[in-house]
Amino acid sequence: MSGVRARRLLARLADAAEQIKDAIFRATQAAGAWTQTGVAVAGESLWEFLHHRDDVLRDASGKPLVPLLIFDQFEEIFTLAQSDDFGRQRAAQFLEDLADLVENRAPKALEARMDEDDAAAENFDFARADYRILIALREDYLAHLEGLKGAMPSITQNRMRLARMTGQQALAAVMKPGGKLVSEEVAAAIVRFIAGGSELANAEVEPSLLSLICRELNNARIAQGRTEISADLLAGSRDTILSEFYERALADQPAGVRQVIEDNLLTESGFRESLAEERLVKLFAAAGAPAGTLATLVNRRLLRIEERLDVRRVELTHDVLCGVVKASRDLRLEREARDEAEKKLAAQRARELATRKALVRARQIAAVCGVLAIGAAASAIFGYVSMKRAQEAETRAQLTRLMAENARSEAEKLIVYLLDDFYLELEPVGRLDIVGELSKRALDYYGALPGELRTTQTERNRALALVRYGSVLRTQSRLDESDKALSEAVDVLAGCGTGATNRRARRSASAWD
Repeated sequence: MSGVRARRLLARLADAAEQIKDAIFRATQAAGAWTQTGVAVAGESLWEFLHHRDDVLRDASGKPLVPLLIFDQFEEIFTLAQSDDFGRQRAAQFLEDLADLVENRAPKALEARMDEDDAAAENFDFARADYRILIALREDYLAHLEGLKGAMPSITQNRMRLARMTGQQALAAVMKPGGKLVSEEVAAAIVRFIAGGSELANAEVEPSLLSLICRELNNARIAQGRTEISADLLAGSRDTILSEFYERALADQPAGVRQVIEDNLLTESGFRESLAEERLVKLFAAAGAPAGTLATLVNRRLLRIEERLDVRRVELTHDVLCGVVKASRDLRLEREARDEAEKKLAAQRARELATRKALVRARQIAAVCGVLAIGAAASAIFGYVSMKRAQEAETRAQLTRLMAENARSEAEKLIVYLLDDFYLELEPVGRLDIVGELSKRALDYYGALPGELRTTQTERNRALALVRYGSVLRTQSRLDESDKALSEAVDVLAGCGTGATNRRARRSASAWD
């Protein structure tokens, strides 16, 4: 029997019959030869191709060979081939051609041709059935296959479910197709590796995973130019095969798909976890994955779908993948933690820079305020002395005093304004000690003024300075000194009348008191 694998032809259904016939020719060239040449023509159906009269496939000794057509991943005819109207039309045409071959019935086009020309029937052997067809698909698409039984009744008569293999079955699956490529010892090591270290007697092996590992090992053998898969090749590939498989399966997927799989299909300690299909599809969509992502990952043998209590649940294909997925998750979480730490560090540095800038500005303002206060005090004293010296020139003295009073008044207003502004700016950065120092200087200034220069406005300004000084002392937990300053502010205001400024200062003093 000569096998012909038509894998993934179903995803490219344009001229599918021609592709299958080409595959048959290529596969049979190494196995034998057809007894007639030139009878097969382009455009004829599969049934016609395999029913030419006296055109039989034989090996070198003349023994007849039976072609075996294997259609792997047949579920793609129900998924990828149904993406648009053109795809559905091509799929329907291919299924009709395949149904004629499976049921061994002449195609409608050939029947119409024979109705017009009786001689056309002489070219075909209608009794021939020397070929076999194997259709392989995932179990969850069995209902779709049932929908074809009207055109292909035979598909319901001969089925076999490919469940998880025992250790001995898996060993036979490696040894028989592998032939001389693998020894029994290495084949047993491969089975134990896929079974997660279990001995053959207790092993349960996922067929798709077994196929994956064997394919990867054979690719590695070919790449290294070896004649067989040796134990050292398996040992060298043990830590890389599954990792490379996992990375290839997710290579063209958004980063969010990896995160969904690692965070939802694996427990915190690294064991497989299942999730309802509906929930996983929503998570994929939220992560920006395109529609059909789940089907893609199932086709790539990374995920599997099982029905449990009438609920379709998704999980990793096998426990042996858990280590690879957990390692990827740990690396991702470590990278995310590092990025978050760097982000917080950058934010902290920005805050420190802003604080330093605020302190520099505060010191500059404090220096200016000190100079202004000294200037104001000097101006007041100078005005007083000048007034004493110019008593004999009353008009001149009054003018000088008026100028000194105006200068002092403006300086005191500036001090009050700066105290308020300085307090609001330095409070968020916790540097009210500078406000306290400035308030103390202002109070020293007011205390040094002669009684003759003290006006009602000066007393109000002194009260406001006492309020600011008392509030700073309270934030420094110097409560006795704070209460003394605030009480003095209230007393000063009590002797200054009931103006709007007095009321504002009293409210501030009462709030802190």
